[in-house]
Amino acid sequence: GNDFIKFLGSSWLANKFYTRLTKSRKIKYIVLSDRMGRDMVSFYGLNEKEIEVDYSVAAGFVQNNLIRKYDTKDEVNNNDKKVFKVGFMSNLIPGKGIFEVLNAMELLFHDNPKKWSFWVAGAKQKNIYYDKLDKMVQKGICEYYPFIDGSEKIKLLEQTDIFLLPTYYPTEGLPLALLEAGYFGCFLISCDAGDIGSIINCNTGTIIPDRSVSSIVNSVKVFIENDKFSKKRCHYFFKKKYSLNSYEAKIKKIIIPYGLT
Repeated sequence: GNDFIKFLGSSWLANKFYTRLTKSRKIKYIVLSDRMGRDMVSFYGLNEKEIEVDYSVAAGFVQNNLIRKYDTKDEVNNNDKKVFKVGFMSNLIPGKGIFEVLNAMELLFHDNPKKWSFWVAGAKQKNIYYDKLDKMVQKGICEYYPFIDGSEKIKLLEQTDIFLLPTYYPTEGLPLALLEAGYFGCFLISCDAGDIGSIINCNTGTIIPDRSVSSIVNSVKVFIENDKFSKKRCHYFFKKKYSLNSYEAKIKKIIIPYGLT
């Protein structure tokens, strides 16, 4: 994860062991994002040729096991939609932005309760209170799924218009949930944590400041007034960049020079 450099920098024993290991043999570093690659080059003074970046490693398995049968349906212009489905899927911990999402959705429902359909998926954690989530579920303004996978996840993401994951988790990498939601054409609203910035552009979503409820609310409102967003363009961006074929080609490029086929 993106905490690798922080871990080595804070542990002299781990740093000593790792330095000795890398000096004693030829090492090829495989990282999951450009940002992690730059961190490694900077921290160890490496040659960039020693870094192999492959941020489709996880996504390759997503394509193969979950969403390879998906294809986009006829699109509906935002101006013609009466209800927008908004989703959040991750571990329910503060760093993932769940409480900011709940506060933002509460404000949106207060302004126009008939405009929204809202769901949350993820396991609750010990010693964290979820009073607001429980109350929203009781009021019928939020569907909650402790665990979701397979066909149920596919159906839910197919129906979702906006996917929220405003994470500021300290060791964030590239959340699989964002890749899955993007593949299904969801408009992504997230923060510039880890390597998330590499997948969010004008065709896929928007980056907002972390810990900002107002930014979530404003981004959602801007989206529903945008008649140019295309679920199909968003879908094909992720389909092309994170396809199983691309994943297999990158893995072969890494292992073949080492005789690991």
